[in-house]
Amino acid sequence: MAIKIIVILLFCGLLELALPWYTIAIVPLVICFIAPSRSWIDFFCGFVAIFILWLGVELIHDLPNGGLLSGKVAGMIHLPSRWALLLVSAAIGGFIAGLSALCGYYLRSLTVVQDRRVR
Repeated sequence: MAIKIIVILLFCGLLELALPWYTIAIVPLVICFIAPSRSWIDFFCGFVAIFILWLGVELIHDLPNGGLLSGKVAGMIHLPSRWALLLVSAAIGGFIAGLSALCGYYLRSLTVVQDRRVR
C-alpha cells in the first residue's frame, strides 16, 4: 500500500510539472488498473497520495509570501482561515484521485476475466 502511494505521488508530481492538473485522475486509474488490491485500499492510496502532493505544493507556494493570497481567497469564499482553504483544496484533489483509483480497480475487474471455478 505504501509503495502504491509513493508511486502515484511521484508520477503525478512529475507529470504535473508539464501537464494540466487533471493528470491526478489519469495516473491513479492506470496504476490501480495495473496493480489492483482491494477497492477501499485503492481509493485510500489515491486519496492520500494526491492529498499529500497538493498540500505540499500549496505549502511551498504559500509559506514564502505569508499566505497573503490564500488568506484573501479564503475570505472571499467564506472559509475561516487560509489553512482551511489549503486543506479543502487538497481534500478535493484527493477525492478526485481516490475516485479515479476506484474506477481503475473496477475497470480491471470488468475487463480481466478471472478463474472462478470451485475446486
